[in-house]
Amino acid sequence: MLSIISSPIGNLKDISYRSIEALKCASIVYCEDTRVTKKLLNHYSIKNKQLFPYNDHNEKEVLKEIIEKLEHDENIILISDAGTPLISDPGFPLIRECIKKGLDFVVLPGPTAIIPSLIYSGFPIDKFSFYGFIPRSINKQQELAKTIITSKSPIVCFENIKRLQKTLNNMNEVFDKNIQVVICREITKKFEKIYRGDVSSIIDRIEKQYSEDKRRNRNSFLCKKCNCCKR
Repeated sequence: MLSIISSPIGNLKDISYRSIEALKCASIVYCEDTRVTKKLLNHYSIKNKQLFPYNDHNEKEVLKEIIEKLEHDENIILISDAGTPLISDPGFPLIRECIKKGLDFVVLPGPTAIIPSLIYSGFPIDKFSFYGFIPRSINKQQELAKTIITSKSPIVCFENIKRLQKTLNNMNEVFDKNIQVVICREITKKFEKIYRGDVSSIIDRIEKQYSEDKRRNRNSFLCKKCNCCKR
């Protein structure tokens, strides 16, 4: 059977007991980056597991391989580097194929950056939308900004920290001053930081943080992604 497991988004203690048990029982683990998953397994003294990469680069080729193993009753885990598989991560075609072929799979709930970001935002979250990673092109970023302006509920996006300032500047050309933004970075980590306010003020604060980190020779901004709630 296939088990879908959510992995910690920063703090290794956040993985569920049920997920640990599933990892111990599985014979094969498919993951984005075997080095990242190996670190998690070593932390919990889980040994002798076959780790195979399953990512955007090999998804089509590996899918057939996984299906064949499931048809031979292998106990397989699908896990992301951080958070829940299929949310801006590979896995959707695999689940569709399992459903098509009548292969059982189980989803184990666990860490995700989306819900903590919404709670930190202070916005009403009975309704919200998730848009994945913000597009890289300026035109598409500004199209998204227009969607945010007309939305009556919060919109959550992911963005790479290295592109964050540039992206905010591009989108701010469309935003009006009433748009409130929340940037959540390093959630569950030592340097967790939440920025709230209009886009211009947040850009200024992030620039100051960069300068302070550089002065102290501290790389607190070197995270994979930030979570942006906008309303």
